Amino acid sequence: MSALAVFADVSYTLQTWAIYGSYLINCYRSRNSNDIFTNFGREILDVNTKSIFYSCCTWLSFQINQSYYGKLHYIWCAPYFDPQSRLNPYNSVPPTSSPREIYWNLHKEVQAGDRHSAKIIQNRAGLQRGADIKLRIGAITSDQHREILEIVAAAEPRDFRPILYVIPGSPVAGMLRSVAVQDKAHVMSEEFIIETLPRHLFDAVEL
Repeated sequence: MSALAVFADVSYTLQTWAIYGSYLINCYRSRNSNDIFTNFGREILDVNTKSIFYSCCTWLSFQINQSYYGKLHYIWCAPYFDPQSRLNPYNSVPPTSSPREIYWNLHKEVQAGDRHSAKIIQNRAGLQRGADIKLRIGAITSDQHREILEIVAAAEPRDFRPILYVIPGSPVAGMLRSVAVQDKAHVMSEEFIIETLPRHLFDAVEL
């Protein structure tokens, strides 16, 4: 690694921890530890100067969102496709939240065609929970809810093949919500949620 790259890594790390340290001090003074959880994620977004985000979803999830949820997509995303790449600045996004790792691990499970795959079972359950929530808030009818559950139950492993969402940052800046610290894969990880991402604001890619 060049001296310039090492300097950039060290500078980024010090800047991140300086922000974190200032929050700890302020929260101690105010005796309000919740400030860390509500505000620190916003500061991390400010530190990261990248203007593009990545998310890995399944083909079935994409189709359900397109057909039943008004082409609005609920996603978790990160500002790196491959967080561990030496070409990226220092970050704390772990493999379990890495879009690259999620994509290729799911791809491997789908290629195996195993209906009892833990990842496929997890995705199937997530789609069912999503349909339950949509029904509860009145976004879909009971008939649509039943159809979605039938589709999810009957889906084959190949229907859970991964799709990469590539999301330009500027149009979605007001939609990004930092994941609560207790829900992140790592307390310092840069992870965000967009609850209603319109289809025209991202590209969907199969690698």
